[in-house]
Amino acid sequence: MFTFGVELWGILDGIFILLNRGHKKVKIQTNNLEVVRALTMEENVNFDITLLRRVKRVLFSEDQWVIKYVPRECNLIADQLAKISLSWQTSLQIFEFPPIVVAMTIQQDKAFRVS
Repeated sequence: MFTFGVELWGILDGIFILLNRGHKKVKIQTNNLEVVRALTMEENVNFDITLLRRVKRVLFSEDQWVIKYVPRECNLIADQLAKISLSWQTSLQIFEFPPIVVAMTIQQDKAFRVS
């Protein structure tokens, strides 16, 4: 349940950042299948927590926002960001451009997809 709540807080933080920046069409990707199931089910399964209801309310109020499950091994960039976030001094970082390590991963991913 701990990782479930942590993932929801991360999604909620991201939602508020995107809303403040005026984004209208968003695809949220996570490797937590339990979170995706809880957010996409119409009824509130056994997760009667305020945080879950809050995230669902925001997602359903936006027309072109979707949440999608992506296995960790298929999203190397998010995995790389998660790893480097362990060394950050603050809990939230917003990048206009990807860090060098992530930019290299993006280039490797593009090269892999082309071949």
